[in-house]
Parts: sequence; structure tokens; C-alpha cells
Amino acid sequence: MKLSLPILVGVTVWSAITAWGGPIPEARLTDWTPGVQTGVVGGIPVRTKLIKVALTPQTNAAAAIQAAINSAKPGDVVSLPAGTFKLTAGIGIPTAKSGITLRGAPDGQTRLEVQPGVTNPITVGTGFSYNYPPNGVPIVAGNKKGSRTLTVGSTADFTVGSMILIMFEEQTNDAAIKAGAIPVVSVVGFNYKGNQGSLIQMVEVKAKTASTLTIFPPILRQHDAGLAAKAFAGPWVNKDMGVEDLVIDCEKSAVFAGIYLQQGMGCWVKNIKILNTSNYGIYFQNGLNCEVRGCEIRLRKGGGSNGSGLLVNSTTASLFEDNIIVDVFPCVEVNAGSTGNVFGYNVLENGPLNLYGGRYLFDTLIANHGPHNCFNLYEGNVTANIKWDGYFGGASEDTVFRNWIHGSHKDREMYTYITSFNRFTRDISFVGNLLMRPDHTGGTDPYSFGNPNIGNGFSAGEASPSVGKFWVNWKTTATLTERSSDTAGRITVSAGNLSAGINDKNAQYLTIRSADGANATGIQAFAQKGAVIAFNNASAALPSVGTPLQLWWGSAGYQERDMDVRKTTLLKANRNFKTGVIPPEEALSAGETLPASLYHKAKPTWFGDLPFPAFDPANPFDATDPLAGYKRIPAGVRFLR
Repeated sequence: MKLSLPILVGVTVWSAITAWGGPIPEARLTDWTPGVQTGVVGGIPVRTKLIKVALTPQTNAAAAIQAAINSAKPGDVVSLPAGTFKLTAGIGIPTAKSGITLRGAPDGQTRLEVQPGVTNPITVGTGFSYNYPPNGVPIVAGNKKGSRTLTVGSTADFTVGSMILIMFEEQTNDAAIKAGAIPVVSVVGFNYKGNQGSLIQMVEVKAKTASTLTIFPPILRQHDAGLAAKAFAGPWVNKDMGVEDLVIDCEKSAVFAGIYLQQGMGCWVKNIKILNTSNYGIYFQNGLNCEVRGCEIRLRKGGGSNGSGLLVNSTTASLFEDNIIVDVFPCVEVNAGSTGNVFGYNVLENGPLNLYGGRYLFDTLIANHGPHNCFNLYEGNVTANIKWDGYFGGASEDTVFRNWIHGSHKDREMYTYITSFNRFTRDISFVGNLLMRPDHTGGTDPYSFGNPNIGNGFSAGEASPSVGKFWVNWKTTATLTERSSDTAGRITVSAGNLSAGINDKNAQYLTIRSADGANATGIQAFAQKGAVIAFNNASAALPSVGTPLQLWWGSAGYQERDMDVRKTTLLKANRNFKTGVIPPEEALSAGETLPASLYHKAKPTWFGDLPFPAFDPANPFDATDPLAGYKRIPAGVRFLR
């Protein structure tokens, strides 16, 4: 259902959630206002109370920096001088130091050279798992979009000011999906009953009574009637921590993450340059209302899939804006129930990368690798491509608005795909984007819909759950029929089918779980064409013989092409530079126009003299100039210097 309020005219900027118009249905929108609901509430604070750290260039700075952090009080800035310093140990800002900032000299004058053996140069916050109480606290009422009050049986486990994780039951009901519900799928058995649900949201407890929790932000997604939800507490929260104005060079060490931020609420990373990590530049885990802005991440040293410039896991209502992430694979990866975040006005480009046997890689923006992300906004970015890769499961209700997605490298004759909406992806709004370059060599169609997971080049038939045509692997059940040890035995498939395209020469990782949804066990087995699967390498102790089981086929299962992806994707007003036009079927309807932004009320001051909106399909820039698109956003201008 679309809003009935007046539609915004021309490129008038967004003014309030109730005034959003244009072609995007109301049900797919949320409030992404920076400083209000997204990013650090009230904006990143400007702190002036300095603890100056005396450092000698080219000597080890770790001990002195850590000592200053340990002595700091809320509101303090641990201030580092200009110069190049060595780090022989990682720096930590623990939970007890919430409210402090670590800051170098401006304009990249403070450089930390990470020495061999250091895994994480800077760790912000202290990590933990949200597993208390062990089975969560059931939410009795309030599980609906916009709700700011949750009714629970008891609030004894929750503290005002703490951050909690809400886990929502997945949608796997065949009748509901056929009636239009979005399937929420994990191919490796993430399961609400097993407390590993893939659909989550982080919130802060603002107030409580004996039976209610007042939360912020409100529930962002309209969850289907009849599906349950529960809340989990963490033992602490890492609040109001910031890292600013540093260069972190990891060339001499096999660094896992340049900055590792865990369980942060209202935390930020600002004006940081990270070079030469082996895995991740900035790693976010379980964040709420955080920000990464004005950063530059370059040059990943290692190969393999466990790496990215910016990794965002299980993070809600955070803002990633005005960054440059290049020569990294992928540049950005979003995972594990990340919800209601904004990725705005970043430059994402990789190459030259000499990884995987010399192939050049161009996955720059992966909007979903681990499920189930939703209500994330991607606006104003310059990126080679965007992909919902479907590897572990799906995503829904993301919005891609006014980006330039070019499928190329700025100064090399290399081209790649533009979009990939893979299996389990639903209700994506793809509106007002500029696509390709006039000299792109990959044909004129920028869209790919419904293919199976990243990493394969085939599909085996078609699935269309909305009309009752499910994957052959869907809801496979089995029985443990032989148990020769705690980790070896045989299972016999009783419902469902073996994976399409799998034969007796291909081992496949399977997850088995008892029928009540608990006790997950992984096995690596040959999924031969038959009902019996033998294995000897279960990852956890097996249940007793005769136990009914659920079975998931992993990333190599569910190989049919998902035809419902295209059915639910909204394509509107996207200009294709290869053809020179907006396709007629994507034309706006009478009375529909596009706001300048879906999250900024007015032109941001940091845009300076640059035009806003940056990308306008009605008034495109001169795409025959390969650099013109970069010059439309501040990060792009810095990138070209």
C-alpha cells in the first residue's frame, strides 16, 4: 500500500517519514534520519578534554597509549601527537572505559605501524554472546512495526540503558508463503527454537516496568502474525566510544581486523585510514546506533572469503557514510540480521587484486551473505556492483536509491556484473539509480534475478514458492537409523529430497537438528542419490537411534532458480547509460517523483559546492567521462586526488 499523502515534487528533499512518496510502498520504508534514529543519536560528540600522550617516533607506543586509556574517564580524549609510531601489541578500549575517545592528530598525521604478531591493532568494546537467559524471554505483545513497547512475562533480566537482542521466529510455513509471506530461510539450520535465529534486531532498553520494556529504536519490520519473538540480554554494553584521526598500517603483520568494534552502542570510527589488513578493515559485531564516516580502507593482503573492507554483522540503525573502500574484496559485506542501517555516499572499488590465481575480483557491495538482513538503505554510493548473494539465506525490504552502479574500474578496461539478486531475496526497492557506463562490455541488461548462491554457475530447475513450487530440499526430514559412535552413523531421509545437482562424487556439508529444533550437528557427507546418508565426522554428539531429524543442505543445496525474486523486486526510474534511457517499464507513474534523499532532510553541509542529489536519473551526468560520476560525491572527489 502506497502513502496517500501528497507526493514530493521534483527533487524536494525528504521532510518526514509520513511525507515519503514516490513509487516505494510504505511497508518497505523506515525512518533512517541520521542523528535521530540512524547513527549516533544527537551526532558524534566533539570532545575537548584531552589526555595528551607523550610518544617518541619510531618506538613502541602500545604501552603508553594503553596506560592513558586505562586512566581516562568518561568524556576524556586520549590524544596522540603527530608522528609515526610502532604498535607491538593491540590497543583495547574495554567496557569500563565507555565514554572516551582515542584520537590522533588531524589529516593523517598520526601513523601507527602494526608490528608482527599483532592480530587486532584496536579493539573497541568487550565481546560476549547474547544467550541470557538461555532460552530468551518470550515477547507477549509489541512484536509489530513501529512498536516502542514490548510486553514480556518478566523484565527482571533486563536493565535500563542496556542493549538487548530481539530474535524473531522465521517464516517457513508453506501456506503463509503461498499466500504472500516472505520466506525467512537459513540453509545451515539457523533456527529460532535453537536460539540461532537469523532474523534479529538490536534495541536499547529506555525504561521498564514489571512486565514491559520501552525500547529504541522501535521495531523496524512488520513481522507476520502468529510468529513469536523473544529477547536476550547481554551482561554489559559498550557505550559512546570513538576512534578518530589515525592511520593504521598493517603491512608487517597478519592483521585480522584493523578496528574490531563489538557490542557497541553509540560508538564511532571517524577519519581513520586502514592499510594492508589480511582479513578485515573494520569489523562491526552487534552494534546499535554506531557510525563509520570519513574513513579510507585500502589494500587487503590476503585472499579467501573471510575478509572485507567493512564487515557489518548483527547491527541495527547504524550509519556508514562518506567512506572510501578500495582494493579490497569485497569492499562491504552485510550479514547476520543487520537491520535499518544506512550505507550512504561511499566509494567502493576493487582492483587491481591479484588473488585466487590472478583473477580480478569485483564484488564491491554484498548486501547479504549471512541472513536475514532487512530495511537497509543504500543511497548515493559509487560502486561497481551490488549483490544479495544468497549463500546462507535471504534478505528483504532493502532499498537501493540514487546510486551510480557502474560495473567497471575507473582506469582499467575491466568490466563486471551490475546487480545480482540471488535466491531468497524479497521486496527489494531499486529506484532512481544510474547504471553501467556507455562502454560497458557486458550487454545491456544490468539485472540478474533468482540465481542460486554465489560460487556456482548453474541452477537445477526452478522454484516459485508463492505458487507452491518449493525447492526439492525444502523441509527435508530424516531419522537417525544407525549410530556407531558419538560422531558416526547413518540417517535415512523420510521427507523432502536430496540436493538437485549433487552426485555421489560430491561431498556436501549438511546440518541435522532434532525435530524440536534444538541440538544442531554438522556433518560432511556424500549426498548420494538415495535415501541413506552415511557419515563419520559429526561436529557434536549424535542423539539416540530413532530420533526424528530436520536436515539442511547448506550452501550447495536449494539450487533451483528462485523465480519469486523478480516478482517482488521493484524497479523504477533506473537510467541505463549503455542504452541511454530509463526503460519504459520502469517509468514513474503519473504524479510520482523522487525525493533528493531518503534519509537527509536537506543537502548535507559536507557536500560543499557539489550538487545534491548527487545522482539524478532525470538529469544524468556526462557518462562519456569515466571520472565524472566520482566527482559527484565528496568521497569520490577525495578518491581522485
